[in-house]
Amino acid sequence: QIESTNTSRKLSPSPTTQQATNQTVVQTANREIFIPMGAGQSNSGTFADVAGTEIAIDTTKYAPIDYVVFEASVWVDGGNGRAWAQIKNVNDNNPLIESQISNPTSTATSKTSGHIPIPSGAKTYIVQAKTDMTDFAAHIGNARLKIVLK
Repeated sequence: QIESTNTSRKLSPSPTTQQATNQTVVQTANREIFIPMGAGQSNSGTFADVAGTEIAIDTTKYAPIDYVVFEASVWVDGGNGRAWAQIKNVNDNNPLIESQISNPTSTATSKTSGHIPIPSGAKTYIVQAKTDMTDFAAHIGNARLKIVLK
């Protein structure tokens, strides 16, 4: 945390009168890191990788992590069925079920997962999506991981 005090002078209409005021400015270090993953769609009835959404994260290069969440806009064509999205750890072929988000409407709606257990070290992650009704695609937009530092 950085603290600084600025003194500024306010001039009134009369040039002989001056008023001094003190302001304290408090700045905190950035605790939130957003890692964009992209967008895509799927007509699969089971979770399938969404091309172009793969990212690599090395948790050892960050200050201690408090938690990680998955955020994305999710919608299904025509509001038919439900669109689902989740993150998969590609290295371990492990879907992170805590990251699952869904939406039953045709309106792109921003969703946030619960806290995701991210393993330590360098790993690759990808967005997966599925739809309840394969005739109606599940859409994922603005997918990203949010890392919150302690």
